[in-house]
Amino acid sequence: RPLSRFSRHRLYNLTRPKNSLILLTPLSGWSGGHAVRLVKLDDARPVKEDRSRPPRPIEHPIIFVDTDDPDYQSILAHIQAAKEKLDEIKRFDMPGFRPNEHYVREMKRYGVLPASLDDDNDPIDVYATDEAYWRSFWHQPETR
Repeated sequence: RPLSRFSRHRLYNLTRPKNSLILLTPLSGWSGGHAVRLVKLDDARPVKEDRSRPPRPIEHPIIFVDTDDPDYQSILAHIQAAKEKLDEIKRFDMPGFRPNEHYVREMKRYGVLPASLDDDNDPIDVYATDEAYWRSFWHQPETR
């Protein structure tokens, strides 16, 4: 759908930066991209979403003739820098992720994590920790 083109999760591939749609869409087909027609940028028309019919392919204008284009290289460098930063800080679902000190402190405070936990070295399963935290709010009726 045309509006989905604005989602950063679709535009940037932080696993393989060269496969990012933001680079492939304006790159010429003969250089491995998706752009198929030569058009002056002034002649490009905005894409309008028509939800009354199934989406149709959009013919993208060629912006980058090849990967040597300085603007292509500049965008690629920024995506690679974002990948390096993500590899450093990790997303919660990436191997080696460590929650920040505030999360650990609060989970200890609520008794979800043991107070004796070594914040820097002991493993923390964030999925199990979150589940235990939310489970602590479940109603526990008194048994008779």
